[in-house]
Amino acid sequence: MDWTVLAGIGQVESNQGRGKFAANGDTIGRILGPRLDGSLEGTAVIKDTDGGRFDGDADFDRAVGPVQFIPSTWALLGRDGNDDGVADPNNIYDGALAAATLLCNQGGSMADPAARTRAILSYNNSLAYVANVNAWAHGYSVNAFPLPSDLPPIHQPKPTVEPPEKCPEGWEGKPTAAPDPAEPGQPAPPVPGCTEVPKPEAPPAPEPAPEPSAPPVQESPEVPAPPAPPAAPAPHVPFEVPEIELPCIAPFCPPPPA
Repeated sequence: MDWTVLAGIGQVESNQGRGKFAANGDTIGRILGPRLDGSLEGTAVIKDTDGGRFDGDADFDRAVGPVQFIPSTWALLGRDGNDDGVADPNNIYDGALAAATLLCNQGGSMADPAARTRAILSYNNSLAYVANVNAWAHGYSVNAFPLPSDLPPIHQPKPTVEPPEKCPEGWEGKPTAAPDPAEPGQPAPPVPGCTEVPKPEAPPAPEPAPEPSAPPVQESPEVPAPPAPPAAPAPHVPFEVPEIELPCIAPFCPPPPA
């Protein structure tokens, strides 16, 4: 069985869960079909079989999840596709594995048109439904939208979407409605009632430490100039007694020469 068959069923049943899934595959907001109380034309009456566990209705069953399983059918075919220990029809991995189980239980190869038609009819007993699933499966295989002429009208009420139980991570508040599907190539719109938690502001970068300033130059106190050394004494000059001829006074006169 090609994956495109499961993709075709997911598209017809819930527009691929509107593309709103948590990382583990849970739908953001529970996807529910109409209440099976006989009030809508073409729907059966199915009393509650799960105590409202999956569909939130304790009186009548409702189809649940991206591939729209009735709780009574899920009790027989539900599978744990993401290996978290819980088989939940509101999880895309669990729902895809359960849908493959339902189709393969009809026997034969999905490559055989007759066996494939029989298997899809077990999902919804309508040839128009089979034509839609096959058209979308072919579109996925060739990466193209099917032609409108290949999509005959189906008497199938659109599933409703309940608000998620809590806001996505990084948002706060209480959801009041399911988010609208995102436009192709655009970010998903916010969940009504949820407000994005402002991200904490980054702490300001520390200011660079000021460069140490040079210590102030302390002016040294004025030091008085040292006293001038005493002048060297003038060199001693011996006193010269001038020669003076004194008159000779007798008897001290030398005798005259002979």
